[in-house]
Amino acid sequence: MSSVFQPIAVMLDTVLNPIVGIEVITAAMADLGLPGGVVDLLLQLLGWILKRNYFLFEGKFYEQSQGTSMGSNVAPAYANLYMAHFEDNFVYNNQEFWPLILMWLRYIDNLFFVWQGTEESLKLFVDHLNSRIPTIKFTLEYDRNQIHFLDVTVRLQDGKFSTDIYRKPTDRITYLNPHSFHPPSTIKGLPYSQMLRTRRIVSEDDKFEERAEEMMTHFESRGYGTDMLETAREKVKGTSRTTLLSKKAKKKSDRLPFVTTYSRQSGRVKKIIYRHWHLLQMDQRLKPWVAEPPMMAYKRSSNLRDHLVHALIEPQKKQGTWLSGAKGMFKCGRCVNCNFVMRTDKFYHPMTGREYEMTDYINCQTDYVIYMVKCPCGKVYVGETTRSLSIRIGEHRSDVRLKKHTSPLARHFMEANHQVSQLKFMGIERVRTPTRGGNREILLKQRELKWIYRLQTLSPNGLNEDRELSLFF
Repeated sequence: MSSVFQPIAVMLDTVLNPIVGIEVITAAMADLGLPGGVVDLLLQLLGWILKRNYFLFEGKFYEQSQGTSMGSNVAPAYANLYMAHFEDNFVYNNQEFWPLILMWLRYIDNLFFVWQGTEESLKLFVDHLNSRIPTIKFTLEYDRNQIHFLDVTVRLQDGKFSTDIYRKPTDRITYLNPHSFHPPSTIKGLPYSQMLRTRRIVSEDDKFEERAEEMMTHFESRGYGTDMLETAREKVKGTSRTTLLSKKAKKKSDRLPFVTTYSRQSGRVKKIIYRHWHLLQMDQRLKPWVAEPPMMAYKRSSNLRDHLVHALIEPQKKQGTWLSGAKGMFKCGRCVNCNFVMRTDKFYHPMTGREYEMTDYINCQTDYVIYMVKCPCGKVYVGETTRSLSIRIGEHRSDVRLKKHTSPLARHFMEANHQVSQLKFMGIERVRTPTRGGNREILLKQRELKWIYRLQTLSPNGLNEDRELSLFF
């Protein structure tokens, strides 16, 4: 078979072994000269990320034994280091095949190289790579004249490469709607950034004009104004492609970021901050940090997808009795504490009067409950119990009768001269076992603390004593 000079695109189907991966990362960290304690900590954290992945499917939990979880921040860097290790061991040092490779480029797990051997030797090379590690398999695509690699079409003509934009046949080109709820700078910057991308990829000027015209048509179909698009195109045309392809040092800025959720008032807030920023600059202690106005950065606000789409689909509820859909606090009808129940489906903030709707069915026998105890003078105590609510309330009533000074609730009843018969209670939330697993008791205590601070029941406004927040760390 005759020798060929052709561009090659190779896609990987990779499932990275975590044990080998950690060994690779350990060797890479050794070259950085990091302190031993830092290396040990980072490797321990990496081990948790790689070996403690699980997912829920059809009501069952499965542990992921190979690879990294989708969406993990560490995945790209981990894959890069792993594949660099693969290349060092099986590509660069291969005396049989490496001399046949004129150019070798890789983007994470996608390879592009130029082969100057025979087609038979090319297939032998790929077979060689596929036999090295069982969980790493290469899929080969090659052509004598052109190849698609990521979003680029690479052509070989007259001994020279040219590049053009590649779009998959299924690409619907749904650019962001200009009337969507985004900052104006985002809407304005999108056509410009896409024109820049086109300018970088398309190597020939006449082809760039054609692609830019196509892109303007797509943007106009989405509702973008012609003036905005023309401005973006002219601005990009005035920029050299060589400049765009050259690496630039990242500019460091000392400006403080001002991060808020984007809203209709964001523009007014920015103007107010900029108008009065000089007041902060008058403070000599703050001056080094407020020399320039802040850089406005926005988090997106919630959208329809956040409300309608959920990663976890809850199982369908079984059909129950007429009480199955009831929400509120009910008497169980079979305990001595029923007489002290506040029968209701809502409760109120003891100071502001804000109303809270109950979202659970709770009675005296319910367990894992956040509850509220109310005294005659209107003060509130918030507590939690893993046992039935009736048992815990019985303990509170016993403390009041026995006048236990260790109990803040009993102490208040003594000091205010209240009677035990005046104690009223209700459950306000039931904490269920998390669908994805977790410690239910810790979650219960966390929810108790949240209600204590939400209802402001810490002394002297309420009957709870100060609590530690270590449960959240």
